[in-house]
Amino acid sequence: MTAKAMRAALALLAAASLAGCGSDLGGQQQAGALKAVIGARAKVGPTHLSRAQIRAAGEPLLLAESRAKHLRAYLTRLGTNGAVVTWVSRDDRTVSLGDGLLVQTRGLGEDLMSAAPPSLAALRRGRGTVAATYYFLDGNDQSYAVPVTCRLTDNGHETLTIAERPYRLHHVSARCRGGSVGFTNDYWFDTRGRLRTSRQWISPSLGVFAFTDLAP
Repeated sequence: MTAKAMRAALALLAAASLAGCGSDLGGQQQAGALKAVIGARAKVGPTHLSRAQIRAAGEPLLLAESRAKHLRAYLTRLGTNGAVVTWVSRDDRTVSLGDGLLVQTRGLGEDLMSAAPPSLAALRRGRGTVAATYYFLDGNDQSYAVPVTCRLTDNGHETLTIAERPYRLHHVSARCRGGSVGFTNDYWFDTRGRLRTSRQWISPSLGVFAFTDLAP
């Protein structure tokens, strides 16, 4: 199935799911069910897909959410480059994750041009400090770096429900600061050490977004 066909199938799934949510959801909201999670003018996201719908999609899905902007979307896999996977929204905005860690965005507004995040192994340890660097463009399209130092905190294990299934996950927080920039990222690892869900900072104007791997 092509990426275009996949996005069309997901749109139908989301519309069907929304149709069962009650008459308070208008046609315009339903039509926009799988609009991009970032940059959408209408602050309306799709309802959560069921596990059966996710399985029926037949391809990996990434759930991207912004609590602050009240946005949610399901992204499909566009391509891979080594450990980096690029995910695409219905209107071709993309986020790239390396081993689950955010390294690039496109089409979002104040995009993350690239990033040098901490290693996954260092984050899993959940203690000490790590460094990261984020790269952006200024008003003259010149690249500039935002280096940060992050203090890690091991929050123990938590049970989170992802697509109707409970997971016992190891929660690590990273409180980061660099110059005038400050934010907190959160990471939840499964028993295999894979990053299943996270809250990661994109840029000063976009803030923190949540990314959830919907693989079984």
